[in-house]
Amino acid sequence: MLIVYANITSLARLAPSAETLASSNADITPLSNFSAKEQSVDGQFTRESRSRRNSNSSAATFDLASGNPSLLPEVESEAPLSTDEELTSLRADKEHLTTIVADMQRCIAEYERSLRQLAEEKARAEESAKESVIDIISERDQAIEEISTIEKAFGDLHRRFEKSKQIIEGFKSNEEALKRTAQEYQEQLKRQEQRYQALKVHAEQQITKIAEETERTKRANEDEVTRLRAAIKRSELRIHSLESQLEQKVYLFNSPPFFQLLRISIPRPEHLDWTLVRENTELTKICDELLSKYGDK
Repeated sequence: MLIVYANITSLARLAPSAETLASSNADITPLSNFSAKEQSVDGQFTRESRSRRNSNSSAATFDLASGNPSLLPEVESEAPLSTDEELTSLRADKEHLTTIVADMQRCIAEYERSLRQLAEEKARAEESAKESVIDIISERDQAIEEISTIEKAFGDLHRRFEKSKQIIEGFKSNEEALKRTAQEYQEQLKRQEQRYQALKVHAEQQITKIAEETERTKRANEDEVTRLRAAIKRSELRIHSLESQLEQKVYLFNSPPFFQLLRISIPRPEHLDWTLVRENTELTKICDELLSKYGDK
């Protein structure tokens, strides 16, 4: 019985070590690759261990301090078994426990292998996570740099927009001022055009009046010149006629009286032309008529 109790105690000690090993990696998700047989063996071992603890609690043990046998728990006494039956039972228990220990060792080996795989996967996951974190940090830094560049570009764009807005407002104010100035100039131009048209009409009237006056003056001057020329011509003809008469009278006066009595023809001077005298007389009459006519006008 002591041997059975020692085996059960050793198995109980082995079970917490596996639980402690599993709890050290509690953050890793357990694998589901265990068979139903191993799980059933684990449950059977737990149930049998509990039943044997209850059955062995009634067994007799020796008090090593006093050397007298005593019952540890106060339980009801049972009839003692024979030696052969006890050996058979112990052998069966030993075989059963050996099978359970082998199964537990296999389970522990499987647990260790799974834990190693989980540890490797965790290491790979941590390495991949570190790489991902490094990539994310790099992307974050790049994104921060891009955001800073975009903010700087946006600031420049905003300043340019404000400057363009001010320039456009200045252009609008200048446009309004130019429109007002153009409107004033148009009104002034209309007034100047009206004044020009009035001056043009007045000038045309004055030019027409001056042209008519000039034409009248010109005709009057032409008439006056014609009259003066006719007067001059008349005076010249009269002078020429008077000169001819004077020469004739002088010639007759200087002739001898007996020539007049005898009526002897005396040759006339060569320069005296009686035909010219008659023509001059006729021209004088014409000039007198013209002078009298234009003089009345």
